[in-house]
Amino acid sequence: MPTMASERRSCVPRKNSWRHNVNKDSVLEELRKIRREIEAETNNDPQQYHAYLLQVQNKYKNRIAHNISTSPRPKSERIAGNTHV
Repeated sequence: MPTMASERRSCVPRKNSWRHNVNKDSVLEELRKIRREIEAETNNDPQQYHAYLLQVQNKYKNRIAHNISTSPRPKSERIAGNTHV
């Protein structure tokens, strides 16, 4: 008697398979390209790469959000009808 796994048709994509679409995302491709360029500029050295990231973070520190609360907002601040907070 065949098992359920062997009965599946391999030519049918899984319903929750999102990997194919994500890999072709133009924004992700651009980010990956920029990351590769930065890695090349830092000689693919993780310590240099980290130092570069810290330098950029310090340069734009006024744009980085600080003290973001991860706790739910009070009920009075929630958008009407929004149950997912």
